[in-house]
Amino acid sequence: MKQLRRIVMLTLALLLAVSPALTACVHNWVSTDTKMAATCTDGGYEVFLCTLCGATKTHTEAALGHDPGAWKVKTQPSCTANGISHQPCNRCGIELDSKPIPALGHDPGPWQVKFAAACDVAGVSHQVCKRCGTELATAVIPALSHNWGAWAHVLIPTCTYPGYNERSCSLCGRVERVSVAATGHAWGAWGVGLAATCTHSGYEQRLCPVCNSVEYKTLNALGHDWGGWSNTKAPACEVPGTNERTCNRCGIKEIQVVPALKHNWGPYITLKPASCGVTGLSERECSICHAKQQMKLKAFTHAFGPWSTTLAPTCTTKGSESRTCALCGTVQTRAVKATGHKSDGIWQATRVATTRRKGEQVTHCTVCGQVARTSTYVQSSAFRYDTVAQAYGPMAGQISPALAGLTQRLIVLDPSVDGTYRFPLVAEEAYQVGWVTITVAGGTLTVRVDKLSEPTWLKNLAWQLYSGPDSVSVLTSASQPFGQPVAVSGPLAIIALRADCNYYRGNENKPFSDGLVAQDGIHNWAQVAEQMIELVAEK
Repeated sequence: MKQLRRIVMLTLALLLAVSPALTACVHNWVSTDTKMAATCTDGGYEVFLCTLCGATKTHTEAALGHDPGAWKVKTQPSCTANGISHQPCNRCGIELDSKPIPALGHDPGPWQVKFAAACDVAGVSHQVCKRCGTELATAVIPALSHNWGAWAHVLIPTCTYPGYNERSCSLCGRVERVSVAATGHAWGAWGVGLAATCTHSGYEQRLCPVCNSVEYKTLNALGHDWGGWSNTKAPACEVPGTNERTCNRCGIKEIQVVPALKHNWGPYITLKPASCGVTGLSERECSICHAKQQMKLKAFTHAFGPWSTTLAPTCTTKGSESRTCALCGTVQTRAVKATGHKSDGIWQATRVATTRRKGEQVTHCTVCGQVARTSTYVQSSAFRYDTVAQAYGPMAGQISPALAGLTQRLIVLDPSVDGTYRFPLVAEEAYQVGWVTITVAGGTLTVRVDKLSEPTWLKNLAWQLYSGPDSVSVLTSASQPFGQPVAVSGPLAIIALRADCNYYRGNENKPFSDGLVAQDGIHNWAQVAEQMIELVAEK
């Protein structure tokens, strides 16, 4: 119905707006849905519409203001904390005012035993609040004294072991023990158990009749009762003699060694005279035992004359010289080393230097005209020989700390992403000498190397494939095949590639920096290396 009335009023307003007004409108005001009732804090309003001309007017109403209600408890007080009462508005319920309700204070209850007293242990009593259960005060309950019974024998002492007596408390059951000392042995008289001899000790013994224990006392050995010494064998040259004596008690014999006599040697007599380089021989005889002793005579030293040349040396062949002993006529010969070439200092090239190998040059001897010295040379200071070139990528230690000891660079690729990738082949002194092209297709890798400059010489070119950082090792001359697909077995393809390189610092070979733009035209080579490190971390 409201919707129909709104349509009629809007239609009338439209007709009146189109038709020219001939006379002033006598308004017929009706209420619309645009209205809001007044609240405690906000005024209200109502919009009226003329059904004749479509004019509107607004009727406003002031805010009502709050209607304070009765005070109510918001938070109950406790023994130690205040409570809160508040006054809400009867109309909107908002809190108009609040005030504290004083804390109630504790309500002490009767004293109660918290821990009962026992023998030697004090107890505790306490007073607790009847309302909140808080402990308000404590007091000590004196400890009880033991109520000991009579002592009783538990273990009778013996000759060597103490005994003990015990008593117990009838209140707590505690047992108290006191030691009773051992009684000690009641020893009888000493008697010989084993008589002592010259070399062996004996012993005496006594018995305790209470416990049958036996105590022993050692009797020292008597020692031998020796008679006088008598000679049994006379000494000779270098052969000792003997004396002997006998014990009067046990009859054992003791032998004494008499030192051997010394030889009484006569003078040495020459049997064979010494000569140059040949020892002689002399001999002497003992006047007591007629033993003989020989002595070698030292050989004479040759008395050689001065050295004289027998064959003159040349630049490349040895000569010889000799000398003669004045005593025996022996001739001694020795070699004289070659004189060696004397270089003319004029270098002549015998091989032109290239990047494949260094050049060679020689000088000639001023005496014989033969080659005196040989050396290598380079065509230009820009030539580099025997350097190492590697495919550019992060260092092995950047891939994994465990590879920090390796100096080789590594290339890391995702074998699941097919594509063709090019990486610089960089020699020592940071010169790019070629491109390494790696094609990833269907879980395989194909590796190709192209030189930038034809004169560049690559030898011992090798590459190796690893499935992860744990399998990386030092790259040797052993290599995977070039230009042929190689299967990848793991989630990563880690490639190391190196070669021994001779190159020219110029022409197509260019200085390399990891700040140069990479093949994608977006990143530089340092950023490409960082992407490889991140790929290892992700896998």
